[in-house]
Amino acid sequence: MERMWDSIKRSLQDGAAIAFDKAEGLTQVGRARLDIAAAKTRLMRLKGELGADVFTRLEAGEGSAIAEDADIRALCDQIREAVVTLNASEEKFEHVRRKLQADDDEDTTDAEREAPLGT
Repeated sequence: MERMWDSIKRSLQDGAAIAFDKAEGLTQVGRARLDIAAAKTRLMRLKGELGADVFTRLEAGEGSAIAEDADIRALCDQIREAVVTLNASEEKFEHVRRKLQADDDEDTTDAEREAPLGT
């Protein structure tokens, strides 16, 4: 009888450990998605600001000086940095997603090995 309770206890502990690992992985995926959303929002805001500045200068007849304007160049640099950040966030998301998928595949394989035949 004691062996049965030990087996049940061990199974529950193993299940809790697996659930904890999966929750941690899903948290990392969620965090990576939030990073992507924040990077996209920042990129869109910067592009909108650039567009508004360019439009204002074109309307004021300053179209020929746009490429040399320090504010415009600074916004372009910030946009380039935001694109790099977005790409890094997307790569991190893919890495975390692949790792979580590999862990799931490994857990499935382990469970198949441990399952008694005929169940």
